[in-house]
Amino acid sequence: MIYRKLTLILFFIIIGLSSASLASRVYPVAGNRKFRLNVFLFLFLVFIGGFSFTSSAYGVTQVYYSVGQNTDSHETGAGNVTVSGTAVTFTVDQTATNMGVGDVIDYDTDNKLCYISGKTSGTVWSCTNATGGTPTSATGVVVNSISHAFNSLSVAEAGAPTLLGNSDLTAIDVQLNFPCYYDTGADTTAVTIDGYTTDATRYIKVYTPNNIATEVNQSQRHSGKWDDGKYNLNPNIATRPIIIQIDNIKVDGLQISSSYSGSWSQIFYIAVDGTGYELSNSILKGNNLATDGIYTSNGISSMAVKIWNNIIYDVTGRAINENYTGATSTWLVYANTIYGCAVGLQRTESAITSKNNIAQNCADGYNGTFDAASDYNISDLAADAPGANSKNSTTVSFVDAPNKDFHLSQSDTVARNAGADLSADANLSFATDIDGASRNVSINTWDIGADETATQIYRSVGPGATAVLESDTAHARTVTLTSGVATFSVALADNVGVGDALIIDTGGTADAIDASDTLLFIHGRTDSTHYTLRTHTGAIPADIAVNDTYQIYRAYTSLSLAEAGTKNTSIPITFNGGDRDLVANNEEWNIACYANGVTADTAYVAVNGWTTGAQNYIKIYTPVNLIEVGISQRHNGKWDTGKYYIEQSADWSMVLNIFSNYVRVVGLQLDARNSNTYGVVLETGSGKTNSYRLIDSNIIRNSATSPANRGIEFRTYQTSVVSNNLVYNFGNTGIKVASYEAYSSYFAYNNTVINSNYGISGAPNIANSEYYIKNNISQNNAVVDFDSLTSTFTTNNISSDATSPNSGATDCGGHSCRNQIVLFIDFANKDFHLAQTDTMARGAGANLTAEIAASEYLLAMTRDVDGQLRNPVGAGWDIGADEGTVEFTPTVMQSGGDYSTLSSWEAGVQTDLVATTTRVFAHGGITGTIADNASVTGLTSNATATVVHASANQILLENISGTFASGETVQVTAGNSVVISDNGNPASAVAKIDGAWTAADTTAVDIDGWNSGADNYIKVYTTPTARHLGKYDTTKYRLEMTINNALTVEEANVAVDGLQIYLKGTNQWRNGVYIPAASVETRSNFKLSNNIIRDEGIIDNRYGLNIANELSNNWKIYNNIIYNFSVANSYSYWINSQVGGAQLYSNTFYNNGKNNFNWQSGIVKNNISQGCGGSCFNGTADSYIAGTSNNISSDGTAPGSSGSKINAQVKFISTVAGSEDFHLAPDDKFAKDAGVETRLI
Repeated sequence: MIYRKLTLILFFIIIGLSSASLASRVYPVAGNRKFRLNVFLFLFLVFIGGFSFTSSAYGVTQVYYSVGQNTDSHETGAGNVTVSGTAVTFTVDQTATNMGVGDVIDYDTDNKLCYISGKTSGTVWSCTNATGGTPTSATGVVVNSISHAFNSLSVAEAGAPTLLGNSDLTAIDVQLNFPCYYDTGADTTAVTIDGYTTDATRYIKVYTPNNIATEVNQSQRHSGKWDDGKYNLNPNIATRPIIIQIDNIKVDGLQISSSYSGSWSQIFYIAVDGTGYELSNSILKGNNLATDGIYTSNGISSMAVKIWNNIIYDVTGRAINENYTGATSTWLVYANTIYGCAVGLQRTESAITSKNNIAQNCADGYNGTFDAASDYNISDLAADAPGANSKNSTTVSFVDAPNKDFHLSQSDTVARNAGADLSADANLSFATDIDGASRNVSINTWDIGADETATQIYRSVGPGATAVLESDTAHARTVTLTSGVATFSVALADNVGVGDALIIDTGGTADAIDASDTLLFIHGRTDSTHYTLRTHTGAIPADIAVNDTYQIYRAYTSLSLAEAGTKNTSIPITFNGGDRDLVANNEEWNIACYANGVTADTAYVAVNGWTTGAQNYIKIYTPVNLIEVGISQRHNGKWDTGKYYIEQSADWSMVLNIFSNYVRVVGLQLDARNSNTYGVVLETGSGKTNSYRLIDSNIIRNSATSPANRGIEFRTYQTSVVSNNLVYNFGNTGIKVASYEAYSSYFAYNNTVINSNYGISGAPNIANSEYYIKNNISQNNAVVDFDSLTSTFTTNNISSDATSPNSGATDCGGHSCRNQIVLFIDFANKDFHLAQTDTMARGAGANLTAEIAASEYLLAMTRDVDGQLRNPVGAGWDIGADEGTVEFTPTVMQSGGDYSTLSSWEAGVQTDLVATTTRVFAHGGITGTIADNASVTGLTSNATATVVHASANQILLENISGTFASGETVQVTAGNSVVISDNGNPASAVAKIDGAWTAADTTAVDIDGWNSGADNYIKVYTTPTARHLGKYDTTKYRLEMTINNALTVEEANVAVDGLQIYLKGTNQWRNGVYIPAASVETRSNFKLSNNIIRDEGIIDNRYGLNIANELSNNWKIYNNIIYNFSVANSYSYWINSQVGGAQLYSNTFYNNGKNNFNWQSGIVKNNISQGCGGSCFNGTADSYIAGTSNNISSDGTAPGSSGSKINAQVKFISTVAGSEDFHLAPDDKFAKDAGVETRLI
């Protein structure tokens, strides 16, 4: 190398002499001037020649020696290699996760060696010899091994000079790199870096390679949180992990831990003067033992240290300690996060400039006097952080500080967008964070601390929804934008939500929308008139004064177009999307999927071409919360075409095919409609990089006539989690691990897999990979429920055959996991919520709370497929996708019950049933008195709550703070308590009407003010003691009303069963059961069954059942008798729906004015309507859909071409006024045996 440079310098001497001579001829000058020109040109070109080929211009030689925990070969396959120049080409794709720069390739029969210096692809790499020169060429020779150069950093530090032939890096013009890899565990040998001669350009760099395109197959670097699966230096002896005794050392991207508790137990120790010390993008943890994080030896006279983008925590002394390093020393400490230390940043003598640092949970955040340039720091202590723009007495919100995840929470308001832009800092400039993500200065202000929170991007999808969702309606409405919050003068529809595109007329064309206007996206919802808006890049937009021209659209018209970035054609303005580099742009993409009536999304979706990371992921989901959208777009644990769903009918295709890494799919419905169509396939990620995919809370089915193929298939590399999913009707396998990739982790937790050939099946012989199979139900599968699952990480899985991997007699909550039949609400109609009567899955699962808390992967597991909170610590979970609710059943009795009227029950039990802070607990009896609305405390847990009501054996609590523990006393005051016998469960509210009733209940009932869900329902029913026997009975419970509506329902998810309702008096416009009109869909999922509803028949305009809510659906009305609504303009029922979904089955209507079906898409079966004053079945042309049949009318209006009868007189036991008995007479000729079997959908 030195000879080459001398030769080149000699070349420039010759060129210099020639050029001087030439110049004297071209520009003739006299005497001394000519001599001076010649000398000047000669010296100038010699200088340029010498300079150009010294280290700074020609380039220092880069040498790489890798560090692992072993030097075993990790060659993939048994192929050959060609080495030509510095190019290396393998015949077999090299896929080992721990292969990259610095690894040594041993090739040919004479054991030639070269050291990897770069990567082009899995088959094409570059390499050098041991000193950085060109390796020995060879063509098509055998690869003997590919291994790390050294098995610890300490061994590498000691052994590198031998390979180089010199420890003086300046003499041999080498910059030495030690890339560090994870193989099997921590690097447990402490290292002292000493004995080298270095300078500013010939330094030593210790780092973790993370570029999968140019360095390594899989990033070896943490993702901003300690990761035992990445390289970490953690000595197992009482010593400092790393000691530096020479200058010019750069450490980047390491994890360093110390368990040494001696009086001088520093993690990162600098022992000598120097001007080239750097520590960046690293995590230092002291385990509450180490006295210092970064420490310099006392007595150093002068040094320069740069410390940025590090996380340092749990140090008993000082996280960063400038220990008397002299007044001339300079420390630049930028953008670090310090947590749980006695002192965060200690300054004694030198000039420390502190910028953008966070110190939290320290006794003293910043100690000493800092350079005047210090600013934009944060401390949770008063008068602590230096700088005019710093924040004191301020608490930062992290993702999970107790579990040491110090990424900034998206909800943080103090560190996010509050820092200084250091990308052009004169002393230390950088533009990425500890994760390697962009600091996004062009979008928002820098965040303070080591982490730059990803910019959230929202885009919406509506299948085929090109039409405008909302507009100014001819300039009758306005919008105002202030600090990113839009205020609309009129409430927006409840299906408008996050990701939707809002265009406001700010361009040159007045009162019209075009490409010159402002395009913004909804990022949050406060209420129906206030929304958070951002630009397409996620930035806060400029204010817009009152404007009366706007339009709102879905951003995309299919999920496939969203993935590709092809916008809704109705939007005239372009915006970002499709194949984004989310890491470089530091973005998190949220693709929110919305229903469009009952229209399916039908395009094949391949998520591919995106660059993602742990903090820069793609989330494809259905919005459900009020802060996202006014009405949930997600199923309730049962297939629902009124919610977003996507289907695919192509042969051998997939509904959703995921290639990109770090993708989350939550709350979708996916239908494989071809027998050979897959549901979700998780493909191997490109580049063998870190991968995390989450498939959670989805319903995945095959609706083909002869279903085949697989519901979910793992072909993936690294970590994939499949949880809380319902998977059914796949002819091959419900959930299949098909991959043969090594070093992978597959999680299948709390899924319900039904009616496939194989339920959950693994792939054998995957080296160094693990299955984690827990809490799954696999049932009614044709071949086996579980197959080829040999992992030891399986627990509490239930099978209907003998194949559960858990073979013990008591493995599932005290009973066997094998040969068990789980009871569902409606197996035949695919409602796989756990039945209240089930005893196999309820409470029989493993409680995974602690595992979730310790894992960065099990993100969604605290809730079930409905979003229902699972049991906290101390109680068993339910097995399968559903965490079944427990019915809270206080009694309504004329005397002796919890309540004496149905109305008082409604007022007393009314609560938010969906809230995670509402739970029902079992207990053994009340001591003293516990009143409704009393405050209670757990004497063991110190948890608190408000009592909704305490019955003889249950207590329903709301506003719970903390976690109540099974077996503890929960009291109002001493002597007024219960001892709970479980940890609580999600609740449904039930009015259990019981006992004898000698008098009617005469108080009107209005079910309103609740928050309910499909699995957190409201139910009113009568026990056999209080129930009629199909004939009105004045000795049974009855709700009789003379003035008001008898029963008004203003909530969704309500069931009314077995009541008697009697309207009396002379008030018009009164209803037996009434569902009022509303502007939004809020009263769906209503069930009315086995009731008798009658009218006194003396006044007009009365209704037995009046459903006036046009936007609600899914009404199930069956086995009811409604009669005597006979005076003019009275109806036995009036059902008004614009969206359909009503089912009217097996009801008897008698002596009524009319029956009105003003609906769309209803199914009517097995109904009798007799003695009608008007039409027995009155409806529009589209009222009845296919399946309507077997109805009987006494006129000519019975709908249904199959089995229906018109002008037929059904014979009952009695139709005498006052003695009505609508049981069929034995000699009836029309209704007996004339029905059809029906099932509710």
